[in-house]
Amino acid sequence: YPLVQALMQDHQEPVAEKLALDFIQKNKTFGPIYDVLFKLYARSGRQAEAENILKAKVDNNPKQAGYVLTLAEYYRFLKRPDDEKKTLQRLLDNPKDYEHPHALVGDFYMAQRDVPAAMNQYDLGVKSDPQNKALYQKLMVNALIREQKKDEAKAMLGELAKSQPKDENVQLAQATMWIEGGKPADVDAAINVLKPLVEKKPADANRHFRLGQAYQLKGRNQDAEAEWKAAVQNDPKLLPPRMALAELSLQTGRFPAALTYCDEILSRDKNNQGARFLKAIALLNSSRADEARAILTELLKEAPNSPIAKLAMARLNLIQNRLPEAEKQFAELYKVGQTDYRPLDGLLATYLAEKQPAKALALMEKELAGAPDKPGLIVRQAELNRLTGKYSAARDNYQQLLAKDPNSPQLNQKIGEISTQMGDSDTAIRSFRKAAETDPKNLRSLVELGSLLLSNGKKQE
Repeated sequence: YPLVQALMQDHQEPVAEKLALDFIQKNKTFGPIYDVLFKLYARSGRQAEAENILKAKVDNNPKQAGYVLTLAEYYRFLKRPDDEKKTLQRLLDNPKDYEHPHALVGDFYMAQRDVPAAMNQYDLGVKSDPQNKALYQKLMVNALIREQKKDEAKAMLGELAKSQPKDENVQLAQATMWIEGGKPADVDAAINVLKPLVEKKPADANRHFRLGQAYQLKGRNQDAEAEWKAAVQNDPKLLPPRMALAELSLQTGRFPAALTYCDEILSRDKNNQGARFLKAIALLNSSRADEARAILTELLKEAPNSPIAKLAMARLNLIQNRLPEAEKQFAELYKVGQTDYRPLDGLLATYLAEKQPAKALALMEKELAGAPDKPGLIVRQAELNRLTGKYSAARDNYQQLLAKDPNSPQLNQKIGEISTQMGDSDTAIRSFRKAAETDPKNLRSLVELGSLLLSNGKKQE
């Protein structure tokens, strides 16, 4: 085998081919030698021979499912669906030779992004192999998530959690779904599931990442940052935790740190659009607008319809006080009821910069008309009310959210801050005390609480 490879590298293909064919006659089960010949035939346009060598590999290794799938994949490349189907049927017709054949075929279709065909195979697997129902259900959950059928995926995960209560993969998947849903009670449940999972496998970067996401949704940014840093330390190649750290650094005004995280991502994936977008925003906030505009212009050239690049360019125009351009760009990206709040946030900020608070308030009213109980919208209405001096309305908004999540340190802190602005010291003290109790690491709440107690003659407290 090494000699065959050396001959190929030395461009002695005929000699290498003969030697490889002779080798197969003596050792029919050595898979890599078939691959060398397949590459030779495919590269030189000898399609029939390329097909035949893959068929020989399958025939000479009748219990190797991977070889069958490779042949099926080649038929798909050649656009020969009948041969592809016939090859896959070989797996389904021989369940004694191939373990979980419907899972194998379903996974093949998933790799080809044919989700309906994959779901059909998984469903057949449940029916023909009920003892391994959980295996197929896990695969079906992944397929449902790929199809954005999250309600169905969530229901199936709930069923799996009951039948497989100790399955850590099921627990992790269920916690991830809860986090993505964002409901306070579900996020609490996710934290309760993820903390013991992290303790069991502290070197698992993905578990740290998911726990960090849950903490961030609860307003526990310090805990979130600690988990994401642990994820990065455990798996330097995993990019989502670095992205999360970059975004958190931006949100908390630590722009040099944000630039560092973005550069680390780009050193591993130089074309990562998300990291380039975040870097542009960090540069904007570091008084390096020309560099930011260069990155954004490049992004728009590569992908003229990229919402990320358009959003960033609109943000740049807002920061540079080009308000008509910013308003037009944000308006083009905005749709009522969309789940991506960034265009909405941009429009609100632009209206306020244009000293048109009435337009901003009207826009929020339009959004809330369609989803009056959506937490993300209520938070934005609260901040808009606060920025326009409507402190009582802002506090009412936050108290509406607090009723569903009474132990949220972030919400209690917000109510404390607004109550202080309103001159309501009693409510402010109660709120800051609750925020400090639920998140002892929150130094800001402790400082505000101490200051209020001193100014109100409660030195002993």
